[in-house]
Amino acid sequence: MVKLLILLSMLYYKPDTLTSIQDVVEYYKPKRGYTGIILLDRQGNEVFSYNADTYFTPASLNKTLISSAFLYFLGPSYTFKTPILRDPVSGNLYFLASGDPSFKVKDLFEIFSFVKSAGITSFDTLYLVDWAYDSVIYGAGWQLNDVTKGYMPPISSFILENNVVKITALNRTGLYGKIVMCPQTKFVKAYRRNGNNYKIYDAIRGDTVIVVFEGNTGKEVLTTRSILVPEKFFQEQVDSVVKALSIRVKSICILKDLPILKFDTLYVYDSKPAYVLLLDFMKYSLNIYGEAFLKTLGREVYGGKGTYEKGLAAVDSLLRVVGLCDHFKPADGSGLSRYNLATPRGIGELLYFNYRDFRRFPEFASLLPISGIDGTLSSNYKNLEGVFRGKTGTLTGVSTVGGYIRSKSGEDYIYVIMLNNTTGSPKYFMEKILEFVYEHM
Repeated sequence: MVKLLILLSMLYYKPDTLTSIQDVVEYYKPKRGYTGIILLDRQGNEVFSYNADTYFTPASLNKTLISSAFLYFLGPSYTFKTPILRDPVSGNLYFLASGDPSFKVKDLFEIFSFVKSAGITSFDTLYLVDWAYDSVIYGAGWQLNDVTKGYMPPISSFILENNVVKITALNRTGLYGKIVMCPQTKFVKAYRRNGNNYKIYDAIRGDTVIVVFEGNTGKEVLTTRSILVPEKFFQEQVDSVVKALSIRVKSICILKDLPILKFDTLYVYDSKPAYVLLLDFMKYSLNIYGEAFLKTLGREVYGGKGTYEKGLAAVDSLLRVVGLCDHFKPADGSGLSRYNLATPRGIGELLYFNYRDFRRFPEFASLLPISGIDGTLSSNYKNLEGVFRGKTGTLTGVSTVGGYIRSKSGEDYIYVIMLNNTTGSPKYFMEKILEFVYEHM
């Protein structure tokens, strides 16, 4: 009889009877996998924790660490500088690739239009100098079977259009079968073929990514693919730009280092301030930005070309300042690496570190997507529209989110929710936790 009563009480246990965040966690948490949570108040005091000191794979939640380090060491006004130099003896030009992750083809037009306006319309050689970073183009722990995908572009001094090509398969009247690529390049080729089921196939042929659209979805399809050879792609696009501007150059060559010569500085292209670039990085989770920020940190803090080792050493320096070395094991800048590890407490304390310092917090908070409004949270959490800011992280088997939330009572909280190796709908669980904080705390 007692067992029957217990069973009936379980069957009729309604979610509206959940009176604490512990109840919500136990009721809604995924049945498999690992769950970690921490909730801090505005003074940094722990309000609730659940496996908060356990290591989890953070995915793109790792971007909060890289952004924090970049703002701490280099500040929101930092700019990537791309110089073009001239050898006064030979007349040859030297383009110093800066690793600016926001660099576009239109910026090439701006630079070489200035060159032309300076009266330089013909010379022998344009040298593209691999000046900013070392030659390691993929992070440790990346799933290299995905190198053709647009979310995993290689990191290099030569970054152009995020080292990604946008491909649109059209389906409009009179245009069916047409494929548009931007920018046009020989390093990505796309085809369509008939089929019963819609699929996209990738193949690698030498330096070229082959993309095949099979079947018909009945609508336009937009996808992205990575450039496998960023320096050759950069060289190709520079060649197109100088030809379009009627600048005559006999050869365009790539150099690993700048020779020891006396140069005249023709022009220095400045990127937008780091604050603006970090906004794209955090709001839209652009992975190549993270790798560029990490290597740039290493270059600026320790000198020489930027490397993963130098960048991670700089990040470790921040962790020592905050006292969180035991809570993070970073491996890259974007969160793509499966070697990244972090605890919910570590990320929560890092968020509190930014929260309590007015010199950084306004910029840092504005980088985070807003629930139901923009960035990676624009299509989620519609029931909590505008209630919280947070950085999301997603890999296969990984769902994470962390940021700041204000409850109905006007209290501010720092929250971190991390799920690894879970099944079902982790985002539903996350939403229930955040709903409870907003409604009842």
